[in-house]
Amino acid sequence: INIINGAPETRRKYFDSVISKIFPKYIDELNKYKDICFSRNLLLKKIREKNGDIKLLDVWNKIYAERACTILNTRKSFIKEFSDFFLNNYLKISNEENSPVINYLSTLKSETFDDIYSEINLNINNDLRRGSTLLGPHKDDYIIKKKEGILFSNYASQGQRRTASICLKLSEVEIIKKIKKKKSVILIDDIFSELDENRRNSMIDQLQGEGQIIFTMVNNY
Repeated sequence: INIINGAPETRRKYFDSVISKIFPKYIDELNKYKDICFSRNLLLKKIREKNGDIKLLDVWNKIYAERACTILNTRKSFIKEFSDFFLNNYLKISNEENSPVINYLSTLKSETFDDIYSEINLNINNDLRRGSTLLGPHKDDYIIKKKEGILFSNYASQGQRRTASICLKLSEVEIIKKIKKKKSVILIDDIFSELDENRRNSMIDQLQGEGQIIFTMVNNY
């Protein structure tokens, strides 16, 4: 539920963990990017305080653009496929006519190295004024919304939010199975009490044949 309702950082952390399970090298890229942002921010603060060499900033801008480009395109490619799984799972479990979709909202307008490098240079005065890197994957978000553009969190009931959170995990299982050719061990901790009978049955149907599943529950089913 916190992934649905919480801050962008919570969603980034969740999706980064899923991507890392499928592409182990991604976590290395992400850690390198975080180190680059830290060093770049340190230099920005020193320049703002008249204690840093502004010529060094261009070096960090190029390194930043390279890593940001890799992470941005990995995330966008991943969420495009993940969102299809999410949409289908939500429709099957909820029995609603419409499913929310997941889109990646980037703070950068660009996707290629050259364009990101140009964009970060155009925004350099804002970065210097704040003493931090204002654009990039560390500021991005995954938006769950209706196709008409209405944010899911603005209209969804508690049951719909719970259904969406279950569909995130089901989609995680499916995309790992498709790309890695591996089944997951699935742990389900007493969520049935928060779902009506139709949604419970639909979720069980979705889990059929998905490997080892361990339930904990209060009621007998």
